[in-house]
Amino acid sequence: MTPSLARPRWLQVVRLLDPTLVRLAWPLALMACIGLGGMLLRHQSPLERILVGFTDQVALKTYDRLVQRVLALAASACELRADPSDASLRAAAEDWRAARAQWKAAAAVQFGPAAFYNLDKQISSWPLDRPRVDQLIAEIAAGRRTLDAAALRRMDATLRGFHAAEYLLFHDGRPRPASDLTPAELTYLAAVTQALSEDAVTLNAWWVGRERLPAEQAALLDAARIQTRGAYAEEFARAGQPGSRYRSRAVAVQEVFQDSVEVAEALCVRLAETLASRDPRDSDTWYSWNALADFGQEVRSIQNAYLGRLDRVRAPSLSQLVASRNPILDRRIKIGLADTAWQIAHFGALYPGRQADRALAMRVVVSSCMKMEARLEVAMGQLFPNTTGAAVDPATLFEGL
Repeated sequence: MTPSLARPRWLQVVRLLDPTLVRLAWPLALMACIGLGGMLLRHQSPLERILVGFTDQVALKTYDRLVQRVLALAASACELRADPSDASLRAAAEDWRAARAQWKAAAAVQFGPAAFYNLDKQISSWPLDRPRVDQLIAEIAAGRRTLDAAALRRMDATLRGFHAAEYLLFHDGRPRPASDLTPAELTYLAAVTQALSEDAVTLNAWWVGRERLPAEQAALLDAARIQTRGAYAEEFARAGQPGSRYRSRAVAVQEVFQDSVEVAEALCVRLAETLASRDPRDSDTWYSWNALADFGQEVRSIQNAYLGRLDRVRAPSLSQLVASRNPILDRRIKIGLADTAWQIAHFGALYPGRQADRALAMRVVVSSCMKMEARLEVAMGQLFPNTTGAAVDPATLFEGL
């Protein structure tokens, strides 16, 4: 019997004395273990529980889902290249929208590796350099250039990513007819989606650690000769401890809050610009007309970061931290997030859009977003009053929580 499975000596003695006591002893032992675990959990600070919960339930799950969606898009692009039918193109277009949704749902967690290594720009650089893309496609068609993901990765980020794939898959908000795509365009699309897969897996590897990647993802990075090191998730969750660039837990929690506020602020501006226009070129999805879906997913990303979860799993969160100080403000933030998401979803068609009530609908959506963003800023100001100065000392901010 291995040591990990061996019964305690006292339990062996009890078993010799009375079998009935054995049946009672194991539940008691289990309760003792649970009680010990609960006691250890209670000894964690509120900020530590928030960081661990955010890392496990939001960041890592978000990037894992992004990888799965992007890999599905790359597989669809390969199938389209092998069988350029309308059905294959529609499937690839649907996978693009699904992958794009997951990328936008990651908006509030695009700090850390995404920013450190410019992976956010490589995945979704805007604007697309369309003239240069057309030139490369023409060179492929003429036989003057071969192109794969490795070659594309050595070029500028404006030639790849979500927007390059969008350009090849969509026209006027709908999937293009498969007959419109040339073999050179299909080659470019396959290279773009493969490079996009490598970038998404690289981002996941920086967060979770290369040794914890699934075998197929590790093999993809090996084949692309992409190196990563460390696990940002561990460093972030262990803020304030040796080996972490965060000198306190408060600084790390503040970064989550600050990133959510910045996403909300930028979202409100882009909502006003996009909804006021009837021209798709006033958004960053010229070809798919995906702006409303993008906006909705960005609200979802803020909501995920604030509630500390993607699913119904309860975890320590920014919401609980705000509620511990100002429960009314916490409820108003939740209402603002839900209302902004609802208003965006029910705005209606962007192009050509409605006539008489379009201006009113736009004002309602933007107003809802601005209220949401203002409430988040108020909450951050109450929790982190020294946001423009030195890092906040968690011992003074959260004493007694």
